[in-house]
Amino acid sequence: MGFFSKIFRRKNKQNEARLKILRKRLEDEIHIDVGVHKDSIPYPDGTPTGLVAAANEFGTSRIPERSFLRSTLSENEGKYSALMEKAVKAVADGKLTLERAANLIGLEMVGDVQEKITTLSTPPNAPSTIKKKGFNNPLIETGHLRTQISHKLRKSEGA
Repeated sequence: MGFFSKIFRRKNKQNEARLKILRKRLEDEIHIDVGVHKDSIPYPDGTPTGLVAAANEFGTSRIPERSFLRSTLSENEGKYSALMEKAVKAVADGKLTLERAANLIGLEMVGDVQEKITTLSTPPNAPSTIKKKGFNNPLIETGHLRTQISHKLRKSEGA
């Protein structure tokens, strides 16, 4: 084994260790909360947007469950994991801060949830709802819910 091979292997091990530390920090220190937050704008009639979001996400006695948040995050878990790997490398290379990397991932997640709200079609609206709205998009009437999806970064309590 040559001199340069030894240096290369040592640098690779150092880089791997550094990436592992950054990945752990991103996972342990910063949480990305995606959804409708307490400070979201209520509907024009005063109804809290979070109440409407929860009623649709989990269902009620009158509204069937139409998961747009949990289902999106679950369906895209691999995508978000890959984004985290890319973000960690960018942080290690000094191209991003941990917070900026987490914000970029959060923005991607928000876009995916908004897309799900736009395209979700099952279970369909009741015929009376379709007649009232004039179309059958279960989670869209005014678009307000979709506009109130956002992300916030939260530091871990121990960080």
